[in-house]
Amino acid sequence: EHWDYNEEQLLDNVSFIQILSQCIGLLPEIWRLCVQFKYVDDRKSDAICQELGITLSNYWQIIHRAKLQLRGCIEETGLKSDEYGEIDE
Repeated sequence: EHWDYNEEQLLDNVSFIQILSQCIGLLPEIWRLCVQFKYVDDRKSDAICQELGITLSNYWQIIHRAKLQLRGCIEETGLKSDEYGEIDE
């Protein structure tokens, strides 16, 4: 499934933010920290890897898997892509 709406629409949607926060909280700790540092704190990948003691390739693998898990969690929790149209990754 592909989603096609902009970030601002999602970030203004209170239900989406609640679901996203809930789903992020379900991630394994290292995954949650990677997502938080990258997307919330806007840290550079090298700094994140150094702080967490992981390799760059492991970091990108974690980010990829976390995004997949978050997408699945969001859709399972009830926010389907058809509520907003198509969503592209």
